[in-house]
Amino acid sequence: MESPSKHDDEVQEAEGAERSEGDESFTSESIDKQAPLCSECKAIFDNWHERDNWSTARPRHLHHHIVGLQSSARQGCPVCTMLLHGLSPTATKTLLEDRTSSKSLVTVEQRLDPGTYSISLTFPPGDDQGTVVHAHASVNNSPCGKVKEHADDKDNWVLIRKWLNLCQQTHPKCSQEILERKLPTRLIDIGDTKEELKICETRALCRETQYMTLSHCWGGKVFTTLTPDNFQSYLSRIPSEDLSKTFKEAILITRRLGFRYLWIDSLCIKQGDEVDWRHESARMGIVYSNSTLNIAAAAAPNGSFGCFTPRTPDQVYGCKVAIWETHRPRQTTLNIWDIQIEYMTNELMKSVLDTRGWIFQERFLAPRTLYFTSYQLFWECVSGKACETFPDSYHDGTLTLPAIKIDNWNLPDVNVARKWEIAACEYSGKTTTFPKDRLIAISGIARLFATKFDTTYLAGLWKEDLILQLAWLTSEPSNVEVRGSIPSWSWASVGRVTLNIFNMNWEEPSPLVSILEANTVVVDDEFGDVQEGTIRISCRLPIIAGIVEEQAAELFSVQLDGQEYFLVLYSDRTRYCVGQELYLLPLLWGFDDQNEEVLCGLVIDPVQPGSYRRTGLFVAFGEDEAQAVLEAQKNASYEDKYFIGEALGLDEEGQKMCIITLI
Repeated sequence: MESPSKHDDEVQEAEGAERSEGDESFTSESIDKQAPLCSECKAIFDNWHERDNWSTARPRHLHHHIVGLQSSARQGCPVCTMLLHGLSPTATKTLLEDRTSSKSLVTVEQRLDPGTYSISLTFPPGDDQGTVVHAHASVNNSPCGKVKEHADDKDNWVLIRKWLNLCQQTHPKCSQEILERKLPTRLIDIGDTKEELKICETRALCRETQYMTLSHCWGGKVFTTLTPDNFQSYLSRIPSEDLSKTFKEAILITRRLGFRYLWIDSLCIKQGDEVDWRHESARMGIVYSNSTLNIAAAAAPNGSFGCFTPRTPDQVYGCKVAIWETHRPRQTTLNIWDIQIEYMTNELMKSVLDTRGWIFQERFLAPRTLYFTSYQLFWECVSGKACETFPDSYHDGTLTLPAIKIDNWNLPDVNVARKWEIAACEYSGKTTTFPKDRLIAISGIARLFATKFDTTYLAGLWKEDLILQLAWLTSEPSNVEVRGSIPSWSWASVGRVTLNIFNMNWEEPSPLVSILEANTVVVDDEFGDVQEGTIRISCRLPIIAGIVEEQAAELFSVQLDGQEYFLVLYSDRTRYCVGQELYLLPLLWGFDDQNEEVLCGLVIDPVQPGSYRRTGLFVAFGEDEAQAVLEAQKNASYEDKYFIGEALGLDEEGQKMCIITLI
């Protein structure tokens, strides 16, 4: 997001400058002269050259006690302000009551993302009370911006236009056509005044017509929508006085940015018309991926709140620090680092929108989104992110959501299962008001994925690399209400999941089964809702395991062939309990990043002649447990009480084979 502009002259002149190591006139300092660092924070950055070896070089580096941290924050140290913000109210209360004299310990560690560091404070004697900020080398030398008191401040309009123009002119990835260029069926023609507002059918418009879109939360309030009854009159005029505050302000934003057309779901899809709704919901990929800019009313739980919600501009989210770093003996170089609150993007995005399935898809598909949050404006595009605090972009170690479909999906030597899992895992934790929308609300992303990779969709999974995708797990038993027609083998039948137990850093596992057939019966769209789904698997016999004792969360001792072993059991819905017998279908075998054996499989229940439903996932960690599962398969029998599959006889190794049907 960086653009040429006039920055602080002192910073530009100092950048790249060198000084002798003994020159004490140079110390680390905040770029903002009105928000200087305190002496304790200066000491952290004066020793920043030891960040990769901090635990050894500075194992007892001290910082403020809680009272001193509060005092420093009041006096304006930006880093102390962020560290104090990171403490929970409970932690602060405890420290003020019990540990007022305990100086905090500083720890600096590199995060998984290269170049990103965490600076954490913990308060002895324990490390239960702590706070963290993140640091990353700045992508530009421009100073931090000031968060305005009002979202629609005149300076913010200048900033928004700058973000949009810069993105359109210098970000080729953001302008990349990912689906065929088509217009939505209908758009709102906002005209020049509120009297000219109307629905426009787009057949007569040029295919290259630019338009904006809106992401918003419907909430529980009744508001004006397009219906079969008012459709004809809305082609002439939409009564603006009847619109919600969010819709009115979205129209104002569109008009101020110089656009004529806006797409809002409830005003461009006929509500109460099932045929129109199904047709238009299948076109979400086209609608949002071809949008010039998506507006996100991130602080509005319903339409009465609007985009320009009240905010607290005094909160500090980041600062820039000029740091003298040692590069060779007796020489140091000045670099600029961004210091920001932990998980800054997540903090800015903490809103009702972040929980909604439909809005996840909209943010994912749109090339660029402008968020009106409770805190400040936030910009996200394929190429980067920016906000009022860091107006010329910042880095927090994460891909932007729209970048996944470009950067992650284009990774070489990565299979379909791995490319799909980030989008599917993130979406799985989102909610939809109606259970029938569970698969429909991600259909636009699935359609785009199928177009890019020429793959076959199966109720949230893909026929290619299907065995690997079946190894998903829930972090806790799900209570999400979904349609019973979604097959039990699909993650869409539960809530939030991890799509693959085999971490990407582990060796790719070997399948223990083969897929004979996999298909779904869809309602009306191959990427939408389903009526049923079936997978037929050729495999060695499943095994019976009896739960003996629960050792810890998800860790159980189970009996296999009269011997006890440890298995990790992840239940999809109802927790497993002591005394219960489980039927286990081994699925994948391999090694983790420590070269330890790992075997995982499905927990299945017979539900009708010849068919099973999945109820969970089991994992055997270590050679003893993994081999015990494989050995138990040798002793399994067609006479086992839970076997209702199709017997196939012995394989070339003399093991009993069968066909298991999952529904």
